[in-house]
Amino acid sequence: MELLQLRYFQALAKEEHMSRTAEKLYISQPSLSLTIKKLEKELGVPLFDRTGRSIRLNAYGSLFLRHVDEVFSALERGGNELRKMYGHYENQVLIGIQTPYVWQDLTRDFLNANPNITLGQRSIESSDYIDQLLREEIDFHIGTLGDGNHTEKEALFDSVVFARGDVYVVVHPNNPLAHKESVRMADLRDEYIVARNHSDSFQQYTDKLCRDAGFSPRIALECDYTLREQMVAQGYGISFSTEYALRWLDNDTVVPVRISDPGIRRIYQLIWKKSRPFTPIMKKFHDFTITYVSGN
Repeated sequence: MELLQLRYFQALAKEEHMSRTAEKLYISQPSLSLTIKKLEKELGVPLFDRTGRSIRLNAYGSLFLRHVDEVFSALERGGNELRKMYGHYENQVLIGIQTPYVWQDLTRDFLNANPNITLGQRSIESSDYIDQLLREEIDFHIGTLGDGNHTEKEALFDSVVFARGDVYVVVHPNNPLAHKESVRMADLRDEYIVARNHSDSFQQYTDKLCRDAGFSPRIALECDYTLREQMVAQGYGISFSTEYALRWLDNDTVVPVRISDPGIRRIYQLIWKKSRPFTPIMKKFHDFTITYVSGN
């Protein structure tokens, strides 16, 4: 028996409507139905009465729901007690970060102004931050809405633009592109690309830039973002970067060249779940960020 099964059962028991429950859980109706049937098979009893397309919690389900509610209440209490034990309940903000290159100045200045507050930072290179925000596992995310295939969920979030930066291509010094002041995306059509994992938000962004320019990216290999410039230096291909990442580039064997197509600038946002009420500490970080952005 898995917690995910219990969570789905709890949601369906309270909604008593298969399609609405599936929509709220962001899963397909067949997936929800299959999960519930597997749970019933494991328990050995039906939890719902089904008549046509209608579904109603039965006596077995009502009894089981009371215990499931107790399970999740106990888990929530346990999590709260752990956070209190470590002193990270009233004075911590949990932040997901898409890149280590953008947030340093903001967080440093925030901590200098609020020395009694701690920031918990979690690197989230993929679009997993969407679900982590929805589950309230993190308070904010510093990244970019619009990457990947999650447009149906974007209405659930608010955001403020935190930073903007030019996009660059990093090339080997012997590459003809290295001698140009800037390039267009069309100039990269025949280049092999040293890429990040396909689930990475920035990789999804640059893949879209290639498609918008009329070609599919020619991926030479995938590697961790910290190794991309080394692979470029060894002649495997080119890689994409941003002006923020280039501030930390310590490799004189590669050459960054700005992409000059109109409208190509990487936007970073502070993102949060729209329906979540701010705790006092979340509001303090949010308000500091708004003031910080307007002053820079």
